[in-house]
Amino acid sequence: MSTLPACQYGASCYRSDPRHMTSFTHPCRYGPSCYRKDPAHFNQFTHNTAITTTPKPAGVSISIANHDDGGSDDDAVSTHVYAAPRSPRAPRSPAVVDEDNSDSKMPVDDEDGDAQPTLVDSVEGLTVVFTGTCVGGTRKDMERAAGLLGVRCVHSVSKHVDYLVVGDLEQAHGNKEDKAETLNIPVITETAWNKMITSTKGSANKTKAKRSHTQAQADDDDDDTGPAAKTAAKSPQPLHQLDDGESVKFTSSSGSEYTIKHVGDHYYCTCPAWRNQSAPVDARSCKHLAEYLGAAYEKERVGHVVAMPLRAKGTPKPELLLAHKWESKKDPTGWHMSEKLDGVRAFWNGSQLLSRLGNPFAAPEWFTKDLPKDETLDGELFVGRGKFSATVSIVKTSGTDRWKQVTYMVFDSPSRGDDPFESRMQAIQSWHQSSQLDHVTVVLHTLCQGVKHVQTELKRVTETLGGEGLMLRQPKSKYQAGRNYTLLKVKQFHDAEAIVRGYSAGKGKHKGKVGALEVEMASGKSFKVGSGMSDHDRDHPPAIGAIVTYRFQELTDDGIPRFPTFVGERVDMTAPKDAVIVNATKT
Repeated sequence: MSTLPACQYGASCYRSDPRHMTSFTHPCRYGPSCYRKDPAHFNQFTHNTAITTTPKPAGVSISIANHDDGGSDDDAVSTHVYAAPRSPRAPRSPAVVDEDNSDSKMPVDDEDGDAQPTLVDSVEGLTVVFTGTCVGGTRKDMERAAGLLGVRCVHSVSKHVDYLVVGDLEQAHGNKEDKAETLNIPVITETAWNKMITSTKGSANKTKAKRSHTQAQADDDDDDTGPAAKTAAKSPQPLHQLDDGESVKFTSSSGSEYTIKHVGDHYYCTCPAWRNQSAPVDARSCKHLAEYLGAAYEKERVGHVVAMPLRAKGTPKPELLLAHKWESKKDPTGWHMSEKLDGVRAFWNGSQLLSRLGNPFAAPEWFTKDLPKDETLDGELFVGRGKFSATVSIVKTSGTDRWKQVTYMVFDSPSRGDDPFESRMQAIQSWHQSSQLDHVTVVLHTLCQGVKHVQTELKRVTETLGGEGLMLRQPKSKYQAGRNYTLLKVKQFHDAEAIVRGYSAGKGKHKGKVGALEVEMASGKSFKVGSGMSDHDRDHPPAIGAIVTYRFQELTDDGIPRFPTFVGERVDMTAPKDAVIVNATKT
């Protein structure tokens, strides 16, 4: 019991200064069912009766029996007022049927003084914050149990929260409780929450999608009760909906923050556990995705995908021919010239499409079943000029219809490596004409007429077509693994790879997005690159630790790229690589 004198104005007191509040007691708004346990609160507030705010909100007052801590037998009835509905957003609290007020959506007190709903239709769709130390387990345990009922659990109190649940173990009053009271968010104890979810009825409807009356009537008119509709109705639904391209920040139990995003037909998480899995992106999951989307939904989603190992067992890393950079002093007359594709390198070993690192691409069966079984091919998976990021997203995904956008651009046959280049290309052309595969194209080569021809074609490809550059192949050359001067690349800029170390916030039109990537070179030098990033790249930047390609004109005296531009994320590299500048001169 408090030793302080009571304020003469009681619940109507207008003063809020700390000196007054600590000198006089006032009635607690929650009365005998107050959830707080800290002594300081009980020294400043009385709990014999609950108070009614003025004006009284309509539809939220509930008659309860008065419980006197002093053991009084008084059966007086008082009015206990819970948080009023928030405006303009109506609270999504579960419907409660009360004999005295059938329109009330607030919980009532049971004989133990805990907030207890007499009848709850469903807690699905509620947004709840758990705080304090819970008797029933850790907060994560409480959140997982609530998630199975369709409850959205978040870690901070905002106007979008429906309930703040305080653990039953002894603890001091915290900031979350203060904020909840300020926002008029109902605060209930762990015991009250357990009674609420225990009274939940209609468990068969927990995963049923919410529909408007109009939608429900339309469905009734259609009477779609076929097998497909029944199967869809039984399929688990995600606890949270993310539109394609939308992302959300997720805080783990350890306090680490990750990004969960929905891209195409799969979900990403930037946590190491997700990134380091040996499976296609749509076959990956992690505890954060399971918690955010729901364990049942994740099991169903990932279970439909046939996982592939990071590297096929017993499959060696392909030995590919790699290019040097062309220098203008080298006469290209008579060489075979083709466009340098902005795609993903892919090696066909007769049974699988592999990356440069030997990782199998998640290509659908129809894409590879008619490729030659007795011959190897070298080429690139290509979606289109300037669509490198889209290509990467697709080729890392299995079982997606977006593979129909991909073309396998073939430019050599390593299994015929001892034959001259011209003979190898003729054999590839013959196979392609007989196979008639629409998703396979043989790269076109033309004979180069000299340096001027290279410069003219380079300008046409890069400035007119938006391509990346040119490739030059020495006539009658063999296919030799490793970097070789029989294959040269022609570009207006230098390309290199760096590792992402952080982000810089955007300004102006990019405010609220990533302004630039903070990257580190293989040499250890750091710089920022933001030019070249699309709006999508800024909304969904490469994760920390990812390897990205950047393009630049030259190096400064300090070895920092001048005018760097972002190209895209690399899926075939695990470490940064600096460009080799031959005969670099100052300008």
